[in-house]
Amino acid sequence: MAELRIALTAADFKSTVLPVSAHQPRMDSCLSTLDCHETPLRAGLRIVRGDSISTPFKSCSIGFALSAPGTSRVWFTTAGHCGPGNSPGVPQSQRRWFHRPSSGLVTGVTAARCWWCAGHPSVDVGRVLVKESFWLNGTFGWLMNFANPGSPVKVNGYTLSYQVGDVICLKALHVGAASDKCGIVADVDDASVHHMIKINGYNACDGDSGGAWFETSPTGHRVAYAVHSSSDSGCHGSGSSWASSIKSVNNWNDQDSAYTIRVTTW
Repeated sequence: MAELRIALTAADFKSTVLPVSAHQPRMDSCLSTLDCHETPLRAGLRIVRGDSISTPFKSCSIGFALSAPGTSRVWFTTAGHCGPGNSPGVPQSQRRWFHRPSSGLVTGVTAARCWWCAGHPSVDVGRVLVKESFWLNGTFGWLMNFANPGSPVKVNGYTLSYQVGDVICLKALHVGAASDKCGIVADVDDASVHHMIKINGYNACDGDSGGAWFETSPTGHRVAYAVHSSSDSGCHGSGSSWASSIKSVNNWNDQDSAYTIRVTTW
């Protein structure tokens, strides 16, 4: 329990991107991962990156919200391979992300990314700074509720401890079912795939990159576990997926930023 950064009781437990077509959002409601105009910003929603709002070309998923003491900034995670970082020469337009492309409102801008970068071989994560005032006026630390999109559920904590046999579930663009899609951790350090966490029993789809893998405690608390990276070919089959652990994401954030950036929880 010493490694579990979570405010729970003693009863608690121990490259995929997708071309995007035009989409016209509805206002003041959250209907699906594609169409949410209702705070709060939540893990599992689609985000689209493109050179212009009329020609979006990559679609990925929003992961966990991030925050840090000493700053009012808010970020969210996605997969590092989904888009460029903030290196010199990368146009601002290529770092913009939209949840609703046709609205023209920039949801966030890539602040940094690590795609198996030096010193962090198991990390495939991007950190996106939230820019859109609509979302900034809401709260953070939420997961999409596929059974009832208008009622998101809280992220209650995050874990730094990972074991083979853990059951974890995914919030991402294409999960979209009445119940969560889950798998079983088969390897916490898969040397064949960049030393990432390997999950058997559920292979995610194109566009699910960056989605939020979480664990549910016996008392129903949802705990951030990993950020989705890749999966077997196919979609919604019983294959395997791979993800960056929250511990590895924290280590990268600590090296990359002057802030102590962590998953936002309740």
